[in-house]
Amino acid sequence: MAGSGGPWGGGGSDGGDDKDRPGGRGGRRPGEGPQIPEIEEIVKKGTEQLRVLMGGRGGPRGPVNGGGGPSGPAFTRGTLGLAALAAAGLWAFASFYTVKPEEQSVELFLGKFSSIGLPGLNFAPWPFVTANVIPVTPERTEDIGVGRGGSDSGLMLTGDENIVDIDFQVVWNINDPTEYLFNLRDPELTIRAVAEASMREIIAQSQLAPILNRDRGVIAERLKDLIQSTLNSYNSGLNIVRVNFDRADPPREVIDAFKNVQSAEQQRDRLQKEADAYANTVLAAARGGRPASGRGRGLPRPGREPGRGRGEPLLGRPDRVPESAGGHPQASLSRDDGTGDGPRRQGDHRRKSGRAGRRALSAAERTGPQGDRGEELMNRTTLLLPVLVLAIAAALSSVFIVDERQKALVLQFGQIKAVHEQPGLYFKVPLIQEVVRYDDRILGLDVDPLEITPLDDRRLVVDAFARYRIVDVQKFRQAVGASGEALAETRIDTILRAQTREVLGSVTSSEILSAGRAKLAGDIRDASRNEANSLGVEIIDVRLKRTDLPEQNLDATFARMRAEREREAADEVARGNEAAQRVRAQADRTKVELVSDAQRQAEIVRGEADAKRNAIFADAYGGDPEFFDFYRSLAAYRAGLLGGNSTLVMAPNSEFFDYLKSANPRP
Repeated sequence: MAGSGGPWGGGGSDGGDDKDRPGGRGGRRPGEGPQIPEIEEIVKKGTEQLRVLMGGRGGPRGPVNGGGGPSGPAFTRGTLGLAALAAAGLWAFASFYTVKPEEQSVELFLGKFSSIGLPGLNFAPWPFVTANVIPVTPERTEDIGVGRGGSDSGLMLTGDENIVDIDFQVVWNINDPTEYLFNLRDPELTIRAVAEASMREIIAQSQLAPILNRDRGVIAERLKDLIQSTLNSYNSGLNIVRVNFDRADPPREVIDAFKNVQSAEQQRDRLQKEADAYANTVLAAARGGRPASGRGRGLPRPGREPGRGRGEPLLGRPDRVPESAGGHPQASLSRDDGTGDGPRRQGDHRRKSGRAGRRALSAAERTGPQGDRGEELMNRTTLLLPVLVLAIAAALSSVFIVDERQKALVLQFGQIKAVHEQPGLYFKVPLIQEVVRYDDRILGLDVDPLEITPLDDRRLVVDAFARYRIVDVQKFRQAVGASGEALAETRIDTILRAQTREVLGSVTSSEILSAGRAKLAGDIRDASRNEANSLGVEIIDVRLKRTDLPEQNLDATFARMRAEREREAADEVARGNEAAQRVRAQADRTKVELVSDAQRQAEIVRGEADAKRNAIFADAYGGDPEFFDFYRSLAAYRAGLLGGNSTLVMAPNSEFFDYLKSANPRP
């Protein structure tokens, strides 16, 4: 065979034997070993494996052109055992599942609620029982009011028609996994809508000043209770852990005016402190105490708050992407033996080996009566296999499951044949009947913003959200056809918009921005519910979210807010000046009163002293008049001759000189 000119020897159409090639060394290189038996063995093994896979029985075979051969297609016990073991392993893998400590699972038996799976290893025999693993204890967050675009805008209208910018966060988890799974289709969107509507309702009933300072904690607690009560009415299985009231600030368009008010308040306090210092100084001096040293000081300048460091984002090195997702690229390397055609020779060997394998396989299949019988049985198996597959497909297509979250219609050529609203296993006719499923949970709808005109002609932009449920699937199908929820939501949106205009147009804007807002939303819900019954749906709830001023009125509102803040700042400065002047005037008045009282007391003391002195003089004069005259003359001499009064012009015989002229004056 090596020299037959086939693929293993020379000759053939591929360029001849190795001897004919330049530098050839014969049929095989030294040390390579026999190649033909190895290839034939590979062909034999491949043939036997193919027969086993096609239902035959493996075993040793005789020569390719001899008698004997396989004994016929049959399954062995080992094959059946391995298949059963593999099937059991796959079924166990699909039936056992684990639940982590922070999770719970909801098990459904043929679509109907069966039990709650606790943490640990749980068993749900597939395909009859399915398990939905839900994380219940981890806290999740919804940030609302972050940003200025779309529904995330934090600008809200207050009861005194001012605008405040609010950011807050709702932290929640799950307290009932069955209600969470069966009653709400979009829990996250529902929480966002309910939280925003509740916050806007509270802000619309509040004044601007309390929102910015003292009522933040009260608003957060009230908001938590309002969100929780609304979600409980949906049987949502959700628990509001807390509400983080992050920010409640004036809009950035008027924030400078609010800062000016704060500066004016500080200036007012400074003026009052300076006036108090002046009053203390003046009153201390008036009372005779030592004047206070140093000038009056105002409020201490607040220290600069240390800037909050902004951490740079940690940028990790990106993972290297492998050059090939399936492994290293294969490369065929061969060593040239000096002849210059080593790689070509290996390619020739591979091509020849492939042709030899195909010839051997064809000869093995065509040889002997046993080969013909195996081929016939394999053909039968090939024919029965599609029939079996079609039978299984028909059996599977004739049953269907409706679970707790669904309602189903069975249609036959467009006609409703059955309505299934309870979970369970049901049957239908394959290829003739089809099943249309509808969601049985609470569905959500956001109404686009619309402008309304209340009774006082002050236009407002209002949007709302609604929660509805399909209660009559047959009526629903007849009303919306194959379009389903898309067409139904379009019609519900039209109904809600009309009822919103009608209800809110019959009241004033102050009533919309008051505690009656919830009642107005209830009126819209009741009116919309009556019209939506024809669609086979029930409007469960309607909530007003935005009640804002139109975009063109925002600038005027901001200008009004700035003017109010400027007036407030000027009023603060004027109050400070008024208080300072009042303190100074009071201090000056007190000073005058103290000085006047002191002078009065001094004059009284002086008068009493003079009276006592005169009384003493009178007593002395009455006791010795001559001595009194002498004392009075000496006092006159002292007063007349004191200082520069050295010249006296008077008559020589005046009584003034009686005691100077002689030792014996006149009596």
